[in-house]
Amino acid sequence: MVCAGVACRQAPAAQPAAAAQPATAAADEIAALKADVEVLKGKAPSASVAMADVGFHWSNLWFAAQSGNWPLAVTTSARPGTMSDG
Repeated sequence: MVCAGVACRQAPAAQPAAAAQPATAAADEIAALKADVEVLKGKAPSASVAMADVGFHWSNLWFAAQSGNWPLAVTTSARPGTMSDG
């Protein structure tokens, strides 16, 4: 092709396979991450399980204190994994 007395050259065609490969790799990585999130959601207990556990321990503490069972009250309030340890 001649443009104003100067030969014009057409740019080479873009490589569609090379451009599609990173997009495919990114899509595969995103799909893998979504699958990992779903697996983790299935392994973690719901908040209702944690709240039931906390309620159980606080009830034990209240009943122990009401009945004057101070050794049980101290043991219950000092148990790891309850709301009393911050």
